[in-house]
Amino acid sequence: MNKKLNLIMNIIFSMAIVIFALTRYHDFNHENEIYHEYIKNLKSSIKQEYKTRLKDSVESTISFIRATNHKITKNHFKLLKEEIIRITLLIDENEKRDVDEFIEKYRHKLISISTVKNDAKVQGRIVYFKQQLYLSIEDEILKNKLVDEVREYLYNEIIDDNRYTWINKIRNYDGGNAYATRLIHPNLKQTEGKVLSTNTEDIKGNKPYLVELNGIKKDKEICFEYYFKKLNSNDISKKLSYSKLYEKEDWIVATGIHLDNMNYEIEKRIQPSIKAHIHHSNQTLVYESASTILFILLFFLLKRIIQKYFNENQKLKDKLEIKLQVSENRANGFFNLPINLHLILTLEGKILHVNDSSKRILGYEGKELLGTALFDLLHPNDMKKTIEERKKVKAGEDTIYFENRYKHKNGATVYLAWSAMIDIENNVIYGSAHDITESKLIQIEKERQEMIMYKQSKMAAMGEMIENIA
Repeated sequence: MNKKLNLIMNIIFSMAIVIFALTRYHDFNHENEIYHEYIKNLKSSIKQEYKTRLKDSVESTISFIRATNHKITKNHFKLLKEEIIRITLLIDENEKRDVDEFIEKYRHKLISISTVKNDAKVQGRIVYFKQQLYLSIEDEILKNKLVDEVREYLYNEIIDDNRYTWINKIRNYDGGNAYATRLIHPNLKQTEGKVLSTNTEDIKGNKPYLVELNGIKKDKEICFEYYFKKLNSNDISKKLSYSKLYEKEDWIVATGIHLDNMNYEIEKRIQPSIKAHIHHSNQTLVYESASTILFILLFFLLKRIIQKYFNENQKLKDKLEIKLQVSENRANGFFNLPINLHLILTLEGKILHVNDSSKRILGYEGKELLGTALFDLLHPNDMKKTIEERKKVKAGEDTIYFENRYKHKNGATVYLAWSAMIDIENNVIYGSAHDITESKLIQIEKERQEMIMYKQSKMAAMGEMIENIA
């Protein structure tokens, strides 16, 4: 019996070793395939990451351009308004003069005046002794100001990896020898104003300007590769660039990174993975050789440990599911009330959950409010008292009734009456608000009417008093 058992044990052991060896051989090949696929995906991911950085950089520049353009327009409207006021006061102080004489003598470094309205974006109108005069600031002045401010911004925005942003002005979307002008270029400052051609080739015979223009015409943006000079160097290498059209000015806003810089970063980031893979392979060979001997003995022990672990884990899971179900039932019961606006907020006031009443009461879909601060919609005059009320709630004091005002999506003021409580265990605040706008407006109108009646009665009494005195 012992020999038979020993034979069976030897056969089982031998079979286990053979099966393990075959399985390990297959796994080793499979792991290598996975590893090489991982390295490939990692390289692709890093490259995509750089593409995203380039895109974000261009989007940031375009946002700056929009903001700067708005600021310049606003400032020049203000300047024009001040000049109109000045001229109006001057007209009131002087005797009537001939309009042509007034126009001829008028001098301003930015503002021009005429009896004919033009197409300038910044312009205004005055009446000069019954004659309409139009004051305006030429669009070219605003555009030059915009270019100057954007140029200063881009010259100072060169990234650590020698990335910079440049702008070309499209003149002809059909391409050709003068399809665009180099407007701003931190790497080629001396060539700004140069006329560009879609026929220009890089050192490999590619036509990057043509590729860029075709992509801009098709999708208004493009990511592509070509050869170009490095920053502060005469070396030429392959470059990955992202370009996007700023339609308002027909500007191509672009940035890029030389691939050798990016490839260096890729190699630096995958080296730990390569070393880890080699180390792992060596360790696996040692550990699996030893583990083969202990496999059969440890199998049953491991099975008992795993069984015990899963039993304990199942108990914990059941407890958590019961607790979660209770919380869900409580939350669902709260949110299923259709009349009021129901919210679950973080202790800092960020919206975690909101019911569908937000659309009816505040004009926002629930998904528009998620993650935003409720205070962003609060009426400024109610900020102080609302902060004080929130402090009370955070301290554990329930709010039974509290009124404040919020901004509707359409700009209107909404009056809400709140009840709120804190869930200390989950670090959230539950809030329920009733829309009292209609009753509040009726109340305000009533008070206004009462004040009018009071003033009218007071005036009537004063009138009667004056008549009696007379």
